[in-house]
Amino acid sequence: MAWHYLEQAGVPNITGVWRGKWPETMRVQIHKSHRGHAQQVATALWGCHLGNYAAKHVIVVDDDIDIHDWEAIEWALCYRVNAGLGDISFFGGTSGSMLDPSVPLEDRNSVKYGHGSWTRVLFDATINWQLQPQEQYGGDRYPPLGTSISGEMAKTVKRRWREYGF
Repeated sequence: MAWHYLEQAGVPNITGVWRGKWPETMRVQIHKSHRGHAQQVATALWGCHLGNYAAKHVIVVDDDIDIHDWEAIEWALCYRVNAGLGDISFFGGTSGSMLDPSVPLEDRNSVKYGHGSWTRVLFDATINWQLQPQEQYGGDRYPPLGTSISGEMAKTVKRRWREYGF
């Protein structure tokens, strides 16, 4: 449903959407095409009816990050998010789930407010185009994704497994 709303809102180049176990965290994979693309994703999600109960935290990654792999998501959060460069955005005073225990009880009064109250967070874990490509990263802006090893290294480990004490 979230993917459908993103397309209806005109957000281009969505390549994946994943909610995981909890609706409060939404992961979106994009083929980044313009500055502010991640912000466009978040505001489209927060503006649709899903926003009343889902997408309190939106993590947007490039299409080289597997949104189903939490280790890859963590890598992107660790190495592509820099709060000082505007990669974390807060959007306060929005409606949210009245079932969310992080919201004070008085702000979860559905009779008085209709919904709970959330401050939403966008984590823009996409490649920051302000960073210059680095020779040390093979001409890329970031080092290679550190969650897997090369085929050659896997063969070496397998061959030397007993030597390593396993």
